[in-house]
Amino acid sequence: MSGRNPLDGRTRNEATGRIRQDRSDRTVGSIREEIPDFAPGVRSDATLGHLRQVTGETAIHDVAAALRRPRR
Repeated sequence: MSGRNPLDGRTRNEATGRIRQDRSDRTVGSIREEIPDFAPGVRSDATLGHLRQVTGETAIHDVAAALRRPRR
């Protein structure tokens, strides 16, 4: 196993066991309450959905990694 989370950034609902993914309308500011160094240089009112479109990634940790990569 590669050490990656098998849910790929998603979480399991404790009550139902269903897998959930963070909402696309969640803002960078609210994510920074949990992950302080998330998306430095990005406005706090930007949405996760927008960052997903820009990076082409889905999971929060993949979006964050893509934003840290140097741009060409």
